[in-house]
Amino acid sequence: MFYFLIVAIGLIDFISSILLRYWAGNGKPLLLVTGVFGFAMVGLLFAFSMKYQGLAVANILWTACAVIFCTIAGMFLFKEHLSVSQIIGTLLILTGLVFVIK
Repeated sequence: MFYFLIVAIGLIDFISSILLRYWAGNGKPLLLVTGVFGFAMVGLLFAFSMKYQGLAVANILWTACAVIFCTIAGMFLFKEHLSVSQIIGTLLILTGLVFVIK
């Protein structure tokens, strides 16, 4: 159940970030409201995730999932380019995620 919650939190965080990125580009209020609502849901699900795992591990896993999802979306949806140091940092986050899961 815990890992399901973490993936759900990461995906909702990711979708909310995408909505707010689109809002920043065109200013449609519905995108802003939906994105903020998504982040409110992230907070609620995060609270529930701590019933199964401690604060540190839950936060690390959620944040790592969101970083990875948003990095991929930024590159493919918004044509954002990462520097070499940003790519290395993302790979380090992915490596850390593997260690925290074990």
